[in-house]
Amino acid sequence: MTSANWTATCEQLLGKVPNKFRGSQIEMGWLEDNFKTIEASASDVEKE
Repeated sequence: MTSANWTATCEQLLGKVPNKFRGSQIEMGWLEDNFKTIEASASDVEKE
């Protein structure tokens, strides 16, 4: 998969796109910074 595909995939699944990828990896720090808490209004699917 190319980085353009990873960008689209992240946007679709996460609603956000990291500023850079390492191959197909996302830095855990970025995930923690952006998704540390889950909104109380999130559905069960969004919480999994």
